[in-house]
Amino acid sequence: MEIGGGNGFAIAAGGTHDVTIVYSPTQKGTTSDQLSITSDDPAQKKAKKVKLKGKSK
Repeated sequence: MEIGGGNGFAIAAGGTHDVTIVYSPTQKGTTSDQLSITSDDPAQKKAKKVKLKGKSK
């Protein structure tokens, strides 16, 4: 499990890795951020991006 930014991890070709994401905004209201997933595969030219959205009361 990665907590905070962490140092990342590597996944072998054909492998898998489960990641639990807890997005906890510290300010009231709705905020958003994104998780970027990069690869050393030359065929993947851009990072895969996953949008995150959280609501704090």
